[in-house]
Amino acid sequence: MPSGASGALTSSIVDNLRSVQQQTLSTIDSTTLGGRLADAADTPVATGEENTTRWEFDELMEGGRVDVIQPDISCCGGLSEARRIAARAQELGRDCIPHAWSTGIVSAASLHLLATLPQARYLEYCIRPNPLNTSLVKNPVTVENGVAKVPQSPGLWIELDEAQLQEFAFTV
Repeated sequence: MPSGASGALTSSIVDNLRSVQQQTLSTIDSTTLGGRLADAADTPVATGEENTTRWEFDELMEGGRVDVIQPDISCCGGLSEARRIAARAQELGRDCIPHAWSTGIVSAASLHLLATLPQARYLEYCIRPNPLNTSLVKNPVTVENGVAKVPQSPGLWIELDEAQLQEFAFTV
């Protein structure tokens, strides 16, 4: 383990994780784990990318132990619901940084959500060469000098690549 302050923090986190480990996996949730990590660290704790309802986000935020919530627009109920979650985060003094790690479509939707927030700080998005992220959208989110450009056209301002949609299509 690292030494000094970093070592003490790492040791504390490991101790907290060991105590969580005693619980069954079905009872470990992001509220418990996030809270314990937040108690052990001075670094802001972000979580929520797997949460699906605003009530789950309320539980995370109202405990006062999570600093940043990360709703995934494709999981939490869409743009309108993500906007409600972000507004609640602002009421409670929490940052909202949408989790946009799957497709260029989700990245575009997340950017548009951030454009509506008075205190938007960061856009999380995937830069790995993942075909679902890089090829479904012909005009992906662009970043210049560290700033994502918000399109000024109506809608999400994305053009889907029809050939790629056919390549990834499947029947359920």
